[in-house]
Amino acid sequence: MKFSSKLLLLASCIAVTFIVVKNSLESANIASDVAVTDPLELKASSDQGARLSTVISETGMVPIEANEDFANAPIDSFEMELIAKLQESYGENIDQLHIQASLIRIKAFMLERYPVGGEHRFARVIHAAFPLLAESILSLLDRLEIYNQWLGANQASLTELPFTEQHAALWAKRREIFGDDADLIWSEEKAELAGKGNAIRAHIAELEENTSMSLNEKLYQLQAALSEQQAGSLQSAVTSPSTVVQAFLSLDSVQVNLSDMDPAERQLKIDDIRRQSGFSEERIQELAKQDAEKEARWQNGLAYMAKRGELTESLEGEALEQSLSNLRTEFFKHEAITIEQEEDAGFWRFSRPRIYGVN
Repeated sequence: MKFSSKLLLLASCIAVTFIVVKNSLESANIASDVAVTDPLELKASSDQGARLSTVISETGMVPIEANEDFANAPIDSFEMELIAKLQESYGENIDQLHIQASLIRIKAFMLERYPVGGEHRFARVIHAAFPLLAESILSLLDRLEIYNQWLGANQASLTELPFTEQHAALWAKRREIFGDDADLIWSEEKAELAGKGNAIRAHIAELEENTSMSLNEKLYQLQAALSEQQAGSLQSAVTSPSTVVQAFLSLDSVQVNLSDMDPAERQLKIDDIRRQSGFSEERIQELAKQDAEKEARWQNGLAYMAKRGELTESLEGEALEQSLSNLRTEFFKHEAITIEQEEDAGFWRFSRPRIYGVN
């Protein structure tokens, strides 16, 4: 992969992770100043959040004892006031899906105010405030809750995925539930991602071009750059150690330094990088064991590729195919069929760039 494309991918992946981490923390408190619906990602703009906060603060947050006859009761003064404020704040833009999605904050507020009957009261308010779009708004919010439930059930496994796989999984679920509307609902996230990606890309480029900086200093500078991108968020989002380490180890200049070390020295340095990034000693030892297994696989794979090259130069036809089959079995045992399928598809796993500490 050329440096420019690698840099673009790395910056985009880090930006994705920032948004995921930041909004995960923001959404943990639905009564905060941010209008959030997604435990991982969806959030309203700062202007929307301010308007929602104003609407909610002016109507009060004192829980109300539910009346068993609320379904047949007329709209009360509180609901009338809320309807008016929603029309004033969102009337001009309520046809925009990301605006409709931000009303999940109002729904949460209504459910808190009315522990019993809140769903009905909220629906009644939406029908009165936006009669032409009420059904589509309520449908959208219902689907958002389904999406949130999926996120809640899968959040632990999602955070374990690599950046690109996590982002792909989120968007696959969004499109499954919302179709093409997902692009409109998460439009502001896309804009934020682009902005963060550009800033991070610039920082990474500077680090790559600096040949005099030590690995420790580069790690510190990267951590500082990533922290700067989080500045100004309403809650302090701490970048996960794995995000920092994977970003740092993916730098070409860092890999050049690591490749010049002998295996034992290299492992000690990778352990130290993880330690400085916040990994526990127990986790460092677990990852060192995984690194050793990866190193053994790479050495086996590189030896296989060398032998394979010799065979392709000296044999051809059926004799070559049989020899290659035997060679794959010798080096990869039960994985031989997988290696063969990859080669048939044009994928050569041991011709990929080696990234110490990552693959």
